[in-house]
Amino acid sequence: KKWNGVYWILALVMILVLTIIEGFGDFLLAKNMGLLEIVYEEIFEEVVPDWIIIFGFTLQDFFVNIVFFILSFSNVLYIENVKEKKVKQAFQQEQLKSELKYLKAQINPHFLFNGINSVYHLIDQKPALAKDTLLKFSNLLRYQLYECNDDLIPLAKELDHIRDYVEMEKIRKGEDVLIDLTIPDDLLQTKIPPLLFTPFIENAFKYVSNHDDGTKNKVNINIRLQETQGKLRFEVENTIDENRLSGNGGIGISNVQKRLALLFPNNHDLDIIENEDRFVVRMSLNLIK
Repeated sequence: KKWNGVYWILALVMILVLTIIEGFGDFLLAKNMGLLEIVYEEIFEEVVPDWIIIFGFTLQDFFVNIVFFILSFSNVLYIENVKEKKVKQAFQQEQLKSELKYLKAQINPHFLFNGINSVYHLIDQKPALAKDTLLKFSNLLRYQLYECNDDLIPLAKELDHIRDYVEMEKIRKGEDVLIDLTIPDDLLQTKIPPLLFTPFIENAFKYVSNHDDGTKNKVNINIRLQETQGKLRFEVENTIDENRLSGNGGIGISNVQKRLALLFPNNHDLDIIENEDRFVVRMSLNLIK
């Protein structure tokens, strides 16, 4: 970049030198072919000095050279722009993989401790349920650590992960929260990027309201697949306390937003709505690109 001025000066000098050579060459060619008389008759209508003819040819060649220079320079800019976009996209992909690894490692400590405590208290009271809960807990960890390392995974696996997570939360929350989970049974061969829904669901349980009346605390999760339109729709809604600080944010949600922009450009919709007593996330993915 520090040589920009030198480049433009050299480019202009080169164009001028070549143009003068071309103009003089055109003049000699026209003279040897006996075409100067035609130039005199059709353009000047009289005999003029040779330097005027040379200047005319030179001026014409200058405009032609400038046009081709602009075209070639534009082509170079286009090629460099394409290369830069590819490099940028590759960098974003690598950054996305790093963030996904971080996301998979980002297991809510409260969820871990509370989950372990839930199993602990069930061991004496309901040993069969404790075993089942511990198995679901193990499945959650195995999924995040081992089963979602590919760019795309079967939707059925992602939904099994959500089922186990919600079952754990049902045991942990008990009658303090009403939980409703609606997910499709017929999934065909649909595949999606892993852990797209988890951050929103985790936040719903993290920020759900804490009313004394458990029937007022609600988490509703709805996932439906529209095969005819090639769309996957996800919605999670939770009640919130009126005096809570605004913003169900965090690196998980920002990570999902960046992943959606990169993996589904112009093929997704994401709406996050917050009012006095509810927080709603609606996501739509166009699986047919």
